[in-house]
Amino acid sequence: MPATSAYRAGGGVVFVIGAGRSGTTLVHKLLAMHAAVGFVSNFVGRWPGLVWLSTLNRVPAAWPVLKRWSWFDAEGAAYLDRPRALLRTIVPTPTEGEGIYRHCGIPLTPAPGQAPDPTACERLARTLEGIRRRSGATVVVAKRTANNRRIAWLKQALPEARYIHLVRDGRSVAHSLLGVGWWSDHTLFWAGRTPRQMVGAGADELALAAENWKQELALIEEGLRLLHPQRVLQMRFEDLLAAPTRETERAFDFLGIRTDSDPCYRKGVESLGLRPQSEAWRKKWSAEQIAIVNDLQGSVLQRWGYRL
Repeated sequence: MPATSAYRAGGGVVFVIGAGRSGTTLVHKLLAMHAAVGFVSNFVGRWPGLVWLSTLNRVPAAWPVLKRWSWFDAEGAAYLDRPRALLRTIVPTPTEGEGIYRHCGIPLTPAPGQAPDPTACERLARTLEGIRRRSGATVVVAKRTANNRRIAWLKQALPEARYIHLVRDGRSVAHSLLGVGWWSDHTLFWAGRTPRQMVGAGADELALAAENWKQELALIEEGLRLLHPQRVLQMRFEDLLAAPTRETERAFDFLGIRTDSDPCYRKGVESLGLRPQSEAWRKKWSAEQIAIVNDLQGSVLQRWGYRL
């Protein structure tokens, strides 16, 4: 391998992918809690041309209590649906960082059959390696829902990158989607319209949320077929909540990092109080609604080990 291509190979990069509302934010932050893991921070996400800002990632790495305080709410939830207090925003925090992809020239949704742009891929590889190096990290973790649609581009940019694919019961995902503020006005990549527009034209919103999970899973599975199986770790959200120690150990084994190399890591994870969640959709949906979603998602649910 040429001396200039080590960063291009991407062995120090892991992409977290999964359908929206599947728990990818939690996995992203769980990995980034370890001192050996760098991340795209809120600062670099906002100013993607200033990769040197990743040096600030060393602050929470040195004082891990800041991660628990700033990245999670009091109950340990990773997804924060309201602005953080101003003081907490000064702590570098893992973010989806769409700004870096846009800055590098990576399209939000590549057109079908669109060949990856070598220049854009080169820029992305340099940017992520710069973040890893400035962070003083062994690996850098990147999570962005749009990456579900960019796997061919990511492979071109970083052929040795690793991928953690998180799957969650599609019924729980559909229920969760209907409860977040951005859902109604979010353009569905597979429809080219927002749920609000489609509901206005007569579509059923629950069916749209259920179909969205199915479409995202299909696209992810198509992308993962481009990768060597050893570069992909499959995880289930429900398993993570049921056995967080076991599942995080499995993730770090995949990354080649010992969790005990950071003496504060396990305590930080335990402070989140992760535990299995009730299936709220079972209580809130009518029998007819459950039947609609099971009919839409049934074959995919069963393929991923979920019972109807």
